Amino acid sequence: AVRAAQAVATGADGAIYVLADLSGDSANTAIKGARDVALMKYDSAGKLVFTQMLGASESASGFALAVSADGKVAVAGAVEGALSNAGAARGGQDSFVTVFDAGGKEVWTQRRAASGNDSVRAVAFAPDGGVVIAGQAESALGAALAAGGADGYVRGFSATGGELFTRQFGTGAADSATALLVRDNGAGGIDIFTGGVENNRGVIRSFSYAPGAGFAA
Repeated sequence: AVRAAQAVATGADGAIYVLADLSGDSANTAIKGARDVALMKYDSAGKLVFTQMLGASESASGFALAVSADGKVAVAGAVEGALSNAGAARGGQDSFVTVFDAGGKEVWTQRRAASGNDSVRAVAFAPDGGVVIAGQAESALGAALAAGGADGYVRGFSATGGELFTRQFGTGAADSATALLVRDNGAGGIDIFTGGVENNRGVIRSFSYAPGAGFAA
């Protein structure tokens, strides 16, 4: 059963993609935990083309969805417990992102996490097929230092799923990044904009990334 529809996106061919949380078995697939994520693709006439499920031993939630110009689909959110084709659980909710090809076949999945709860709230494709995510973390992500309370973060992956950069940011209060825009900067790299709330104020942050120059705020 569909517990909640979390996101919807359109493809260049007119297809409609729906990201939903499930709380019970579908007609032909059993869920893996208490709550799973389902990606459903419909053609321009409303016919269901495929359903792909990601599940954890405890629960998974999808919060963000993006479709590339060539039909790849990125699904991101939070997971508790084991997740197929991904890293081990770190503690509480962990961030994950999965990329599917145009036919619905899983290309790669990455799970990155802190010791506390963290989740992806927005995802976008870069022009070269890479993926950028933004979200919230309640503890330090790797070598990044937590600013206090909950922090916002942005992270980039290559088209094959390799991690390119991570930046954690915020104040001593509860912060998050919930909106994301990625665009070609015309100089061989990308501009990245995150939107969120930091210490009860709306904040937009601007970053850049290029293979030669690296990541910068």
